[in-house]
Amino acid sequence: MARANVEVEIRMHPDALDQIVRKTLVAIERAGQEGMNVAKQESPKRTGHNMRSISYEVQVDGVDVRLIVSTASGYGGWLAIGTGIYGPRGQPIRPKRAKVLAWKGEDGKVHFAKEVKGFPPDPYMNIAYEATKKALVRELEGSV
Repeated sequence: MARANVEVEIRMHPDALDQIVRKTLVAIERAGQEGMNVAKQESPKRTGHNMRSISYEVQVDGVDVRLIVSTASGYGGWLAIGTGIYGPRGQPIRPKRAKVLAWKGEDGKVHFAKEVKGFPPDPYMNIAYEATKKALVRELEGSV
């Protein structure tokens, strides 16, 4: 089968190329800021700890650029994917080294149980991901 190729060569002045790269990085920063804001807005807020731990970072390594929106709470991933019967294993949460689970509830009392169902997933990071993609497209269209 025959293939047809079309080649286009573009010669750019180095200053113009630098300006495009700078504008692209600014667009990525703005999209990261928006993604972080959406993640914070959508994050479960029982204590606010997870929400406060959400940040974004732009990493540049040569020609590779990575935009990361993440949480440092230690449990933000579990909020996103669910736990117990709602999580990836689909099993109730049971104690590993004791006969019962124990925790202090929002009512201030200590509660005991042989097992708990867990929490359903909260799609807050998926919502942030979609918002970040849209923001990046919008920012790139407006800057480059």
